[in-house]
Amino acid sequence: MYKKYIKIFFVFVFLFLKAQTIFALDSNYKVWESKYNVSVDKIWNIRFNKSVDMSTIKDNIKVIEKDNEIEVSVETLYTDNDNSIIVKPRENYKYDTEYIMIINDNIKSVTNKNLSQPVSFRFTTEKSESLLKENYVDPGSVANSTKDFKDIIIYALANFKNEVSIEIPSFNTKDYKLDVINDILLENPLLDYGYKGANGSIYTNNLSKSATMIINLDYEYSKEYMEKMKKTVEDKSKEIISKIIKNEMTEKEKELAIHNFIVNNSKYDSRLFSGNMPNESYLDYGILINGVGVCDSYAKAMYRLLNTAGIECIYVAGDAYNGNEIIPHAWNIVNIEGKLYHVDATWDDPISNDGRDILSFDYFNISDNIISKDHIWDREKYPKCLE
Repeated sequence: MYKKYIKIFFVFVFLFLKAQTIFALDSNYKVWESKYNVSVDKIWNIRFNKSVDMSTIKDNIKVIEKDNEIEVSVETLYTDNDNSIIVKPRENYKYDTEYIMIINDNIKSVTNKNLSQPVSFRFTTEKSESLLKENYVDPGSVANSTKDFKDIIIYALANFKNEVSIEIPSFNTKDYKLDVINDILLENPLLDYGYKGANGSIYTNNLSKSATMIINLDYEYSKEYMEKMKKTVEDKSKEIISKIIKNEMTEKEKELAIHNFIVNNSKYDSRLFSGNMPNESYLDYGILINGVGVCDSYAKAMYRLLNTAGIECIYVAGDAYNGNEIIPHAWNIVNIEGKLYHVDATWDDPISNDGRDILSFDYFNISDNIISKDHIWDREKYPKCLE
């Protein structure tokens, strides 16, 4: 169901462990130059000028995610032949995220000498190949075209504004109307974190074709809560992608990893049938944070993760026959190596009679012809999937 609407025994530089400790750096740390555009699977080499007492390594080299001040779990390997410690993350670092490497002076050489000074070093990981556009530039308030009109409304929705005033020099009732918001949300499904509806007023100038349109936007939640939900989902998406996507994967392998992650970690929200389902289950927040949602949530979660991984994906709103009746439904179309396919993660995660989790591929990368047996959509609005 869809809603209609991340002299010392010293170190040279090349640059571990368990989570959930907060750290603060004091002023006696030697600070190395920061590194940027670091790969998310980066393996660091910490080289010393003397052999290291391996028993002093544990808990004395740490990697901290800066914003959350959480220690990252990493593996370490000491190589005695060149006095170096190899450090690699147990799971990939998050994309576009700042980390701090801390090397404490409790590390000792085999001759029992400590580092003369602790060291800290910051590094920022590479940006993902994300195709998502979520940071919109303020287009101003004058709509000289229907594109300007849409851009102003998109910016307002992206920033959860309650009111937007638009100056329209050449106003007409055919091109400038509130119905465009429904099209905007179908084309940009991640703009919706609680949008309920809109109403507006138009003030025309009798001496010209100009007009001022005041649009009032209504939401399920406060702006603060919607901003929190969006930030939580963005952080969670980075975390998921860093864990399940590897650089050497093909597009299809990435798509499959995302499809399987969503199906294996989600359940259809049956509260829909009793009428007490929260609005979150219509959003990507439902599947990605709560682990439950309806088709709208599955499709938006797929849309977010696939585009974040650099795979072109669009959101499809249509209908489907569930065996009893035709109901509103949402799924996705993906571009895999230049070929378009339908993928319906909701229907690949069926509700079983005995409560077992089922991972299906019946609706994974199929053509218009196959999916049309039980799915209905506006074929003029969406691209053809011929294979």
